[in-house]
Amino acid sequence: MKIITKLPFPKSWAVDGPKVYFRPGQVTLEYDYFHESEKARWVKIEFTNVIAFRFIEEIFCGLCLDFVGDGLITLNIEESQWLRQLKGEWDKLFQSRNSHSSATSDFHFQHFGVWFNDEGCYEIVAREFSISTHS
Repeated sequence: MKIITKLPFPKSWAVDGPKVYFRPGQVTLEYDYFHESEKARWVKIEFTNVIAFRFIEEIFCGLCLDFVGDGLITLNIEESQWLRQLKGEWDKLFQSRNSHSSATSDFHFQHFGVWFNDEGCYEIVAREFSISTHS
């Protein structure tokens, strides 16, 4: 695992959230925090080109509990077992659809994880993500 970015504000500042929004191909996580102006603001983490998503309760997060802080970071889990399984299925589907072609499979997905203290781990296999804040 490697840290690829820090989230703007830790989950421990949140009152509400994380909130999860899912639709085919996209997963959005949002959590609130109170800014110096005392107005609630939100951090939005949006994953696009999503092919898999799962949530694991904090008690079952295993080794990630020793590795991450209070929702401060997003992880890129390189060559995870889950990612290898999905790539294997992707390659099988690609080969069955393109058995008479010399084209190659275009599997450029990454396994991301976001851990929230007292909540759990959100894991997403996607091509890209963005982080923003809003009122």
